[in-house]
Amino acid sequence: MWTETKRLGYFTLLVGALCLTASLGARPQRAAQNAVVNPTSLVGVWEQFEILIEPDATSPHPEMRSGPSRGVELLFVAKSHYSHISLQSKEPRTPLPASDPTVEQLMAAWGPFGAHAGTYELVDGVFTMHPTIGKDPRITATTEFKLAVRIDAGILSMTSIGGLLGKGITIKYRRIE
Repeated sequence: MWTETKRLGYFTLLVGALCLTASLGARPQRAAQNAVVNPTSLVGVWEQFEILIEPDATSPHPEMRSGPSRGVELLFVAKSHYSHISLQSKEPRTPLPASDPTVEQLMAAWGPFGAHAGTYELVDGVFTMHPTIGKDPRITATTEFKLAVRIDAGILSMTSIGGLLGKGITIKYRRIE
């Protein structure tokens, strides 16, 4: 819910905006063309609310489970750029001490946080992300990953069809802006 995002603070939104801004000049822009889903219908801010995992899904993330989202995940989509930020916990993060935080304190504060941004293409209902910046080096080492995309009754469904997420995982978002 949008109020949960506000409760977590504008810091998360600021980091997402910075990732999106940093990605704008990082690679040549790839415009979305020949899309089944109208690219302008994707533009906006989307909040993840559910994950569905097919019985025969392949995923490098065994911790993923079907059901409601574990935390707050936002997807910002512009004309040819995207930014994804996540806080994979519903609990507030523990503030870091003013000086000399331990490794455990750093992991408690930053471990559940993720972000990546870059350009995308939308061709024949496939949303191909080209990450240019991200917290996880596996994401920026990946030149692209693909998701089948559809919008039904204001719900954005993105189903992994290969790459870092594996296959058969559907993530559902609701538009919040």
